[in-house]
Amino acid sequence: MKIKSIWLSVFVIFVIVGCTIPTVTPTPTPFPDRRDVGANTIPLREKWRVSSGSIEHYAGVYHVATLSDQGLLYAAERQLVLANSQNGQVIWQTGYGGRADDLVVNEERVFLTNDYRITAYHLTDGQQLWQTKQQGGHRWYGLYLDDGFLFEYLLSSWEAEITHKYDPQTGVRLDTWIHPVAEEEAHFHLPLETIDLWRQGRWLLATAKGSDQVLWRLAIGSDRTTKPVLTDELLVFTRGVVEFDLLVLELESGQIRWQKSGFVSNAAVIGNTVYAIANNGSISTYDLISGQRLGDVEVKPSVTDTQIYSYALIANEKDPLLYAYY
Repeated sequence: MKIKSIWLSVFVIFVIVGCTIPTVTPTPTPFPDRRDVGANTIPLREKWRVSSGSIEHYAGVYHVATLSDQGLLYAAERQLVLANSQNGQVIWQTGYGGRADDLVVNEERVFLTNDYRITAYHLTDGQQLWQTKQQGGHRWYGLYLDDGFLFEYLLSSWEAEITHKYDPQTGVRLDTWIHPVAEEEAHFHLPLETIDLWRQGRWLLATAKGSDQVLWRLAIGSDRTTKPVLTDELLVFTRGVVEFDLLVLELESGQIRWQKSGFVSNAAVIGNTVYAIANNGSISTYDLISGQRLGDVEVKPSVTDTQIYSYALIANEKDPLLYAYY
């Protein structure tokens, strides 16, 4: 396990649910001084924030912000934005329809699930490249990239898990798998660096990369599972429906090393610290190895509103930086 001592800056993006307002280019508010946002024992300070108007999300965790080689991508107020990750300045932005559910990126393209379909954009300029037909009647959508292909997994209103395989260059659908949730074969696939994770019915199943060899399985019931973070030896993720549990698993065995409850976001890891947004809106921090609580960081939204529907954390271990999306 690689353990690093770091000083972490917090980059905060706020998206608050409120009245719909005319779309304007987001303007980051810089904080050039060392303005602490947490306890003195937690080395977190806010550097800049962007505030937008209303968003079109259902309650729960949706991955509508991600990092790329070109900057920070996020979806807010029906605008997909690429911003400079150091100062928040907008590089480009483009509009989209409906609600956004998930956002992934490769070396040259951005893929967004919005309005019950997938839209692909060019990473450098935001130009729309292709768009699939609408697929209504599903409760949630997700995207992942693996082996040069784009995959969409969704849970239908008639209790089936559906996976579509696409050519990321053209948007042509190459294959489809439909599985009733109650059956053991029901699955979605989350590829990691050294293992593959599969959702099979009420189980989270790990197999060796590119193999059917089962390494371990974990009972998760009907909970949703957020995109995991893979470290050298540990797997970190949250699971739940509206309120989520934070779990740290032994990657080799699938054994739970430690578990906490009361979160509304995915998990992020930088060095030996785990971050997750608690149900009161603060950022909770834990030691990756022991699970010891290091403290909470209160981050005050730009606008007071109790109906925040979307939360996400994005870790940039290179700088290191932490982006909090509200």
